[in-house]
Amino acid sequence: MVDVDNVSAISPINAADTKGGQGQAPSQQDRGPPQKPPRPPRRESISDVAFIMGIPAAEMTPKVQEALTDILNEFDHQRQQLEHLRAHVAYLEEAADSHSFLPVNSRRGLMRELSRHQLIAERAETVNSFVYIRIRAIDAIGDELGHLAAEEALRHAAAILRQGLRASDAIGYLDGNVFGIVLDLADSETAFAKALDLTAAIERQPFSWRGAGLELEAAFGLHAIAAGDSPEEIVDVANRDLLARRK
Repeated sequence: MVDVDNVSAISPINAADTKGGQGQAPSQQDRGPPQKPPRPPRRESISDVAFIMGIPAAEMTPKVQEALTDILNEFDHQRQQLEHLRAHVAYLEEAADSHSFLPVNSRRGLMRELSRHQLIAERAETVNSFVYIRIRAIDAIGDELGHLAAEEALRHAAAILRQGLRASDAIGYLDGNVFGIVLDLADSETAFAKALDLTAAIERQPFSWRGAGLELEAAFGLHAIAAGDSPEEIVDVANRDLLARRK
């Protein structure tokens, strides 16, 4: 029996090499959804049947050869459709994990990153921290200058935060005017120093809107991620830490 889920077993004749070059690849959203591929080239040679199914060509009548060749061609097509569906699922998953207009993870994506970092930290017995950053002036900007200005202010803040992080860290947008950041291999002291740097960077870089420079204010809360913490608990504890610091 031919396994339609096995790519190598029934790869189409003269199939192109799909491996990309080295370097940073564009995200799924940048590329857009995967395009439905054309039907694979039709197998015409009975040698394919003999090679894949192990049936000597001399033992097959012309009718059997034709029927088996048609079956293999249909396997090629179904396997190609399966690959396309998998690529589309991967695209949809990445799109769901990315924010709609900010260059950061969505809340769903951030929670997944929190779970992943926590699992790795528990296995490696290392320490990660979570930073909860609220941009205080966003609501006032939206009330005075409109929704587009508030969105642009969030983009401005997100770009500053991303610039201050390492590739191993993760950042996402939680709600309203709040960003969440997972700091990889960072204890409470390291996280506190990084949070101070990030909020200071936001406050010293004014946001420009239609020729006017507007200053943003930021506050933060922290939580050193412990074994057994759920993503929701981590966010809640960091939020309460922010409220306690403000008091």
